[in-house]
Amino acid sequence: YPVFLWHGGGMTGCTWEQTPDGRPGWHDYFMRAGYDTYVSDAVERGRASWPAPELVAGGQAEHRSIEQAWDLFRIGEPGAAQGYPGQQFPADCMPQLARQFVGRWVSNRERAIAAYAELLGRAGPGVVIAHSEGGRLAQSVLQAVPDRIKALVLVEPAGGVQADAAAFARMAAVPVCVLWGDYFDRSPLWRRYREQTDAWLDGLARAGGSVTRMDLPALGIAGNSHLPMMDRNNAELAAMLDAWIQ
Repeated sequence: YPVFLWHGGGMTGCTWEQTPDGRPGWHDYFMRAGYDTYVSDAVERGRASWPAPELVAGGQAEHRSIEQAWDLFRIGEPGAAQGYPGQQFPADCMPQLARQFVGRWVSNRERAIAAYAELLGRAGPGVVIAHSEGGRLAQSVLQAVPDRIKALVLVEPAGGVQADAAAFARMAAVPVCVLWGDYFDRSPLWRRYREQTDAWLDGLARAGGSVTRMDLPALGIAGNSHLPMMDRNNAELAAMLDAWIQ
């Protein structure tokens, strides 16, 4: 089965292509591991082109700053010159990371879900690896078209979506793995997102689904940010997910 790589909010498929300090990204890893890979730019992002007027009816786009990213991505204190102690992200390359940031319209969520479902209909079924807000979108796509996803990897998903018992029963045949990094004690926001995700995973498990939680610090792997595909140990983490997929 092919691997589909879905990026997070305010970013594009560049997330997967190369790290800010120039190392190969997960796209390179999974291609070399023998998978057919699909890197997507979601509706309105990057190579998907600037949106038509009807797509921006929700108002102004959201934009992220470097200062916000230090805290939001659990890299270090806002305005700091270096990351948290033991940080795996190459914090000296924050300006290069910021060159990947693009505006986004949160009002386009349903369009993004429909587009991803159509992508899987054309090129799938396959394994979806989704990061952050992309992980929330992937949960909704799984609920809509569970037959098009063979396995789902949620990389630091930005919360869990609402689902009833019948929806969890439909999704239960698809194995799900979630990967979490470090420094959750520094971020009330991410503690809340993680609680929401755990509730979603618990619902899936109650329905008989296969759920794997990769808590990196609990596994003895410390220092990972919200961007594990860019952290210094990104190849090691990709190998862990590859082993799970296999």
